[in-house]
Amino acid sequence: MRTRLLGLALGLLAIPTLALADDHRWDLYTGGSGGNGASKLGGLHFSFGVTGQKDPGVWRKVLFVGDVSVQLGSHSGAPVNQLAYSFGARVTPAPQDWHAKPFVQFMGGGVHQKDGAPDPHNGSVAVGGGVDFVLHPEVHGDTFAFRVQVDRFFRSGSREDFWRFSGGLVLRVGQGGQGQK
Repeated sequence: MRTRLLGLALGLLAIPTLALADDHRWDLYTGGSGGNGASKLGGLHFSFGVTGQKDPGVWRKVLFVGDVSVQLGSHSGAPVNQLAYSFGARVTPAPQDWHAKPFVQFMGGGVHQKDGAPDPHNGSVAVGGGVDFVLHPEVHGDTFAFRVQVDRFFRSGSREDFWRFSGGLVLRVGQGGQGQK
């Protein structure tokens, strides 16, 4: 089952035209994150997204994403350090004039977890989504946003899959501007 899911997700990543940015050239996100289940993990979440080209048209709408989170805490009472990293594509289907910009993303990467168990590294596929809430677009344009995001990581190997919840600030740069809508 995991092999099929990994193949499906990697197939989706091979089609970068599925990733639609709303109207900006790149974004940088930083926020806090946490896990679920028997794990009590908390940490930092960073991501960077960039569009394919600055010219108008289809390639302007392509958004490639790099994502890293570092989480520390415990799992069933044992100390845990976890590093999750992934790369993929993001789809933002909302019209440009919406202040809330929902998105979904598909990423592949890995998870390195130090918890005393053998084989600390696993490949992973992450499927997730969230919403960017643009802050005062009439004053700042679409430059700043608050993001709420949820991702599900499916791991290769015998380790448990996990959810990552995060929230933080987004810096959105290089948008076409409100005068070009």
